[in-house]
Amino acid sequence: MQGGLARTPAVASHWPRTRAVRPWSGIDGVSEERVGLDRREGVAVLRLVDPRPLDPRVRTDLSDALRTAQSDPEVRALVLCGQAGLFAEGDGEACADPVADWAGLGAIAEGLARSAKPVVAALDGHVSGAGLALALAAHLRLATARTRLAPGGAAIGLVPGAGVIQRAACLAGAGPALDLLLAREPCPVTRAPGAGFMDRVVEEDVLDAAVTEARGLTAAPPGPRPPVPYGAEASAALARRKARLDGLPNAAPGRILRAVEAALLLPPEAARDLEDAALEDCAGDPAFAALARLRRAERRTIPSAGAGRAAVRPLAIAGEGRLADALTGRALAAGLSVCRVAPDPAAARESLARAVEGARARGSPHATEAEARREACRFVGAPEEAPGEALLLDAAGPGAKPSAGGGGPTLRAEIWPRAGPAPDRAAGLALAASPWGARLAEIAVPAGARPSAEALGDLCARMGLCTVVEATAGPPASAVIEAAGWRAALALAAAGADPFALDAALTASGHGAGPFARMQAAGPGRLAARLGADLPEGTAQLIAALAGGGFGFYAKGPEGRAVPDAALPALLEALGEAQGLTAETIDPAEAARLWHAAQANAAARVLGEGAVAQAALLDLAMVHAGGWPRHLGGPLEAARQAGLAGMRQRLARNAARDPGALEPAPLWDEALKDVRGFDAPRGRSAA
Repeated sequence: MQGGLARTPAVASHWPRTRAVRPWSGIDGVSEERVGLDRREGVAVLRLVDPRPLDPRVRTDLSDALRTAQSDPEVRALVLCGQAGLFAEGDGEACADPVADWAGLGAIAEGLARSAKPVVAALDGHVSGAGLALALAAHLRLATARTRLAPGGAAIGLVPGAGVIQRAACLAGAGPALDLLLAREPCPVTRAPGAGFMDRVVEEDVLDAAVTEARGLTAAPPGPRPPVPYGAEASAALARRKARLDGLPNAAPGRILRAVEAALLLPPEAARDLEDAALEDCAGDPAFAALARLRRAERRTIPSAGAGRAAVRPLAIAGEGRLADALTGRALAAGLSVCRVAPDPAAARESLARAVEGARARGSPHATEAEARREACRFVGAPEEAPGEALLLDAAGPGAKPSAGGGGPTLRAEIWPRAGPAPDRAAGLALAASPWGARLAEIAVPAGARPSAEALGDLCARMGLCTVVEATAGPPASAVIEAAGWRAALALAAAGADPFALDAALTASGHGAGPFARMQAAGPGRLAARLGADLPEGTAQLIAALAGGGFGFYAKGPEGRAVPDAALPALLEALGEAQGLTAETIDPAEAARLWHAAQANAAARVLGEGAVAQAALLDLAMVHAGGWPRHLGGPLEAARQAGLAGMRQRLARNAARDPGALEPAPLWDEALKDVRGFDAPRGRSAA
């Protein structure tokens, strides 16, 4: 591989990441794995053991259990529940045919809603997607205070089916329904909008409370609830949302809004037909394929909502300042045992208090829990005073600073005290953002670092972070992929392309910032080190001129906003003349496609080396750390949708501009032979 983008060879194997599966046994012979049925003095309790009611096997067992309970003359009411901390989940991202699977669940939900025997849903913990469909179909809903509602669907470009939209709108009205159905995070039932869908939040055992409630309903079964009327308030709520949703690349939110309006204005059958049609339209949208693939990757890299909490070593965080404080706060919020190692422990304690208060003021969801546990943090002056066998994160080392493009820090992590002097026993932790807001971590696993890396994996799981494990002693994969895009952009600029037009083209397509804006955030003085030593002459001269001239791609304009640096076009022209080059006319859209091809090419190299297990994990890293919009799915998924053959041809045509970034990786030829492209299974990967 050419020098600038070369990674240290993969030298460690990824350890098996298995999830413990708790053994369940069914009751009354329904299913030993998926649904349990019990009777409690006239009340049938249906327990979802497998929390995936979109799975055909679970639907079959649930239908059988419902028929058994409905036909039993001794059963006068039904209670539907899940396991502790998880009712049911699933939004269609794993379905081969989401339309058919949602339709199958819709028949079950309709049976619950039309049941002559009262149905009470006992909710605890996570209630998402298909679980919400079942809960809304029940006649009454009781929940614990820790219950969270997540409709699913919109986040993966899909409209929830099984009557979720219609029932949510009729139960709570347009405003609360839209707030729930379009929420980016799960909604607690203790406050709006989640509270509007509950009949009661209980402090006692929710199953016992639901059984008691169900017995009381047998004397007077509840009839159908009249829908919330459509009025000026609903009209205003719809208008406000519509103005924000128009023009979004993900069409699902707009379709959900129209289905909510239909639920309040049209006859029930017509509204349901519109909801079903919206689901079918979304299922055929390329955005759904990209978003669902990312969701599946995220689910593979973090524990599910019902999984047990990972056992984590004691955590020691060395260093002072904002990074150490943010790491400490995020770890405390996750309930971890934390020891801070700082030269002045008293000052570090005060700094942490200020940091937590600042995070709370900024609205961080982790600040409240961090404040509640802050006094449990121990402060010491040297690593030798930290707990034995602790995982030591170095927040003061040379890598503990923002990564390229303004991303998060990269830290060394090792088990302390060291078992030996070898420095390669340390793993690397790269965060995609500040620890207060990070949602993804990349773990670098060099030779000898497996224990440290495993401890890091447990830590990230406990903190709720998606984790991409990389068998490398080099920089994180996201930095390698981003650097390839930068090199392509710089080569194009040196050839005459307008750098600001390229940034504008990518921003218009949904990218958070273009490559030149992200290079500006990284700092021109550090670009040469990030890009490698084999830069083409024009690119190297441009970087040297930027570093020596004290200016960058953008300058500070009125009101502190970034504006194109007026000196850059003249600099590019002068460099071209010095090399005897004639400036090319390069269309910004074509420049954007070549930038994308360079990133996909670097991702293909990383994947081909076996440093990362799956293509979707690289795309996930680029969405979190590289500014890729979710609806495009990351560089490899976007390449598949654009056409792998055309993308490879574009690379080959332009390889002379910068062979280190644009010479097609060998894996393209293999990907072109399989309809799954880079997602096709390959030999055992090192990560």
